[in-house]
Amino acid sequence: MNFPDAAKYAAQQLSLGLDERRRNTGIGSLAKAQADREAARRASAYWLIGEIAWQNSGQAEFLETGFAAFQERMTNPASAAVVRAAARRFADDKEGGLGSLVEERAQLQSQYARNAAQFADALTKRGEESVKARAQAVSGNSQVAERLEQIDAVMLSQFPEYFDLVRPSPLTVAEARSLMGKDEAALVIVPTQLSINVFTITSEKVSWRQAAFTEDEINTLTQRLLWFAGAKVDVDDRMSLDWEDAVDGGFDGFDRDTAFLLYSELIAPSEAQLDGKEHLFISAAGSLSSLPFSLLVTEEPQGRDDAPQDCATPIGWQTVSH
Repeated sequence: MNFPDAAKYAAQQLSLGLDERRRNTGIGSLAKAQADREAARRASAYWLIGEIAWQNSGQAEFLETGFAAFQERMTNPASAAVVRAAARRFADDKEGGLGSLVEERAQLQSQYARNAAQFADALTKRGEESVKARAQAVSGNSQVAERLEQIDAVMLSQFPEYFDLVRPSPLTVAEARSLMGKDEAALVIVPTQLSINVFTITSEKVSWRQAAFTEDEINTLTQRLLWFAGAKVDVDDRMSLDWEDAVDGGFDGFDRDTAFLLYSELIAPSEAQLDGKEHLFISAAGSLSSLPFSLLVTEEPQGRDDAPQDCATPIGWQTVSH
């Protein structure tokens, strides 16, 4: 079996495994409770599923797999924290006040992630200390998992809607299309260590492509554009001086080159599919979730970066980023 065939076979097996897991755990609150507990452990697996599916994305079955996998991948800590805060308020309103259990559950999930990181770090080392660290991590997570199951049993009994709030099921391609009006489109943008995945969704079709950035590169570009827009961005003095030197007027200018580069890679390749659409919804993961996409420009910059009359054209859709 050559490499392309092996990759395709792996993607098929991963896809089947994902589908089988969903069938076995069902679609109700119990399944979502288990899925939420396992989210941190599965994040890297979904990224792998998505990347392998990309290699076969010309086939409908792999588009479906990739679309689901990257939706699972894209939950970010900030949005998750907002959802959990809202869920805790709802839980406090329940008889018996379940808000404290929601808070304990969140702390336990954080502890689970720390133990998992400790275990992974110990694997890179040798000797008795490594063995001891791994044993502690395994023991710790065994206790965490037991307590999580106890909490979830209470939540499922008294507040099953909680899991619909914190762990919604990923949309299928058909479901995503059905949400779009004739004059609407959506972009779902998910960075990974290797690529930036862009799903363009209209009522007619869902397409998938990859932008020529890594996650680290997109993080730097996003941070840079936000800094010039006046956002509170933590950068060292040397980097800020380099950025100022590259733009007319320094901090008083605007980095149109970066704004145009992001537009060219993230949005421009989807323009044909976006033709005729008046409303564009954008859902982005990672650092892009903090970027107002209205900062991007559609034309290659001309003139000075600090002259308002020379500013390039902003994107023309009525955009909603969330």
